[in-house]
Amino acid sequence: MKRNRSAESKNDSSYPEPLTSRTGTDHWTLADSQRTNSITELAKTFILRIPMRRKIKTQLVDELIENLDRVEQATSEILSLPKQTKPEITRCLGLSQATVAELHTDQFDHYFVTEKSIVYEIDPDRNMAEFYKRIKESSGAVPDLDLDFVIQSFKMVVHLAARFLRQNNIIHVRKSTLYEEMMEIAEKEAEKTKQKND
Repeated sequence: MKRNRSAESKNDSSYPEPLTSRTGTDHWTLADSQRTNSITELAKTFILRIPMRRKIKTQLVDELIENLDRVEQATSEILSLPKQTKPEITRCLGLSQATVAELHTDQFDHYFVTEKSIVYEIDPDRNMAEFYKRIKESSGAVPDLDLDFVIQSFKMVVHLAARFLRQNNIIHVRKSTLYEEMMEIAEKEAEKTKQKND
């Protein structure tokens, strides 16, 4: 007598019933569907992030270079001016503060709040962030400022900008002597870092 294997299979405890929801929907299928949707959403987010990152980087670099040009020009001018008497020092400090006031940080300030993770991707060593931080530290009321501190701060921010541009393989078209000096330092730093990693 032939046994009904299908009937035995249904009654055999080694063949558990499929796990189903109250509505009869297979849980595994639902889980797979949710997993697929999550992966799809992540892929969409990643794809959309690429042009967004490119756009943000372009705007931040343009803003940084514009500010760098102003700082370079002011630093070169301050270094060339006489700084012996109090009026001469006050004049140099006035020039430095006028330069800081002309700098635009709208793009950096905006994206640092709204897209901080992308800004950190673009500026992993925080050179650009430090550029703006030090510039703000060098501003203030002229009588309270030390000219040597301002000059050193300006030189440092040029150096920070040079490091950022060097790390991102961006060529700064307008090159001053000061910028070239700072870029040379940035190149040496990059070479030392490469040797340590090798």
